[in-house]
Amino acid sequence: GDEDVTSPTLRWGGDVLFAVGTALGEGDEDVASPTLRRGGDVLIAVGGALAAGDEDVASPFRAAAGFVCARTTRFDRCPVQACESRRKPMNAPRTGWLGRIAPSSRAGQVRLGLMLMILVGLAGAIRLDRVARALWADKQEGDLVFQSLPRGPLVDAIEGVTGSEWSHCGVLMKRSGSWYVVEALGEVRWTPYAEWIVRGRGSRVAVYRVGDLASAPAGAGKLRGELMALTGRPYDFRYAPGDDEIYCSELVSLAYERGLGMRLADWDRLGDLNWKPHEAFIREMEVGPLPLNRRMITPVALTRSPKVTRIFPAGGTSG
Repeated sequence: GDEDVTSPTLRWGGDVLFAVGTALGEGDEDVASPTLRRGGDVLIAVGGALAAGDEDVASPFRAAAGFVCARTTRFDRCPVQACESRRKPMNAPRTGWLGRIAPSSRAGQVRLGLMLMILVGLAGAIRLDRVARALWADKQEGDLVFQSLPRGPLVDAIEGVTGSEWSHCGVLMKRSGSWYVVEALGEVRWTPYAEWIVRGRGSRVAVYRVGDLASAPAGAGKLRGELMALTGRPYDFRYAPGDDEIYCSELVSLAYERGLGMRLADWDRLGDLNWKPHEAFIREMEVGPLPLNRRMITPVALTRSPKVTRIFPAGGTSG
């Protein structure tokens, strides 16, 4: 999670270095790993050039969109010759103004599509009555909030695989006298509660309370500390274990487990969920075999936990 301040496109996570958002500029260097240097269009590793498009299948290292992503090993353990022997052609360059601004990676495209869906949804789906009721409803720090995001490939997959109306969740916290939702969307961030409600599909919201533990001053402080420690982590589009990247319900689960020693709900195995109708999308995001044994925490699992009680709306349908 450490970031090279001189080059904000570089982020260090565990034993890997990856680019954030854009390609590295000429001369950019991660001082924590002097074996990596960007020079022109190539990354120099152990005295040799790793060209965009090269891939070491065994490690693996991947070069795409002008930067290189390493998954498990550091570059100084991968001889350049191994990459050169498995060279793959780069995708055809994109032209025009749209090609220059559109993300090239699948995760980037899904992220952009999600943001566009949210903007389009805001134009015609805001229900001011629902917004007002949610804002005026009883709330306390540590409450869990759930919503359905505007439709798109990722949202449809989340709701379809989990069999839930809710595709997103977060933790309600107070900061400087105002209410915020700490959420993982793009990255872990603090979003004003009113903005968070409006963004949802039809402005529908459900709020669940985790006993009284989180509302106590000491409990709220511990929960806040864990949420602050995770703030800024990038979103995990693969829903994999580990906290270098985090998805929404994982953020909620980790904050409560680490901060308050409370395991809110069980983690489901992907193979036990409704994954088959969404197999093509999962394969596209995974770039590898289906991780059917991977365990993940889902928004709907949190709502079904015996440790939580729905407080808004009180009975009936949500919102």
